[in-house]
Amino acid sequence: MNYLLWPTSLLFIWGATDPGSARIAGQSGAPLPPRRYQAGPLTATDFRGEIPRQTDSKVASLLAFTRTEFRYSWKSTFTRRNRRHYLKATNIDLYCVILPQHSWNRAPQDRQLLDHEQGHFDITETHIRKAILKLREPAARKLFRASGNSRMGAVRRFEENLSRFMEPFVAASRKRHELYDRVTGHGTKPVAQQHERKRQKHELHRLAEQLRPRDRASNRSQSRPE
Repeated sequence: MNYLLWPTSLLFIWGATDPGSARIAGQSGAPLPPRRYQAGPLTATDFRGEIPRQTDSKVASLLAFTRTEFRYSWKSTFTRRNRRHYLKATNIDLYCVILPQHSWNRAPQDRQLLDHEQGHFDITETHIRKAILKLREPAARKLFRASGNSRMGAVRRFEENLSRFMEPFVAASRKRHELYDRVTGHGTKPVAQQHERKRQKHELHRLAEQLRPRDRASNRSQSRPE
């Protein structure tokens, strides 16, 4: 099982979107593990990071900081022919998470603030679902195979291909986060906030309906037949 992570560190209320670059890593050994979107709506317990001192000018006006990541895990088989190693992915699981140990909230009981934060998590999930739909298209079949002079070479090529595949979704998500904050005044405009949340929920429902016909038992996995 392998993991590829796209961190999207987000400064929400009175902040700005500040995504990081993609990186490859294994499972985290942190005491507070990442939480998948499917575990349910955000709660106060999802914000366990240390709250910075307000004397720091960069965070003095921030009420919350939430870090989410685009992720996928994958399983594969290998064959070897003529000194060439061939990887075939049998399963690719796309999902997003929140990192509690890197997220903090100065007003954890503020429902409006929490709803705004949830909107950002919903945006990330929206683009994961769009990526899953794209991965199902026939043109994406080539992403499930890679080759190299060694197993590690084949793995590197596979991860490079998947990174390129995900880049447009990461970029689109970043723009949507920025637009969401701009339109809602970082959650301070109730009417705009309500409108954006209604639109987000509608889009998530629409994507869920598109995904449902081919959902497997995992509800998130993409597999290719032999």
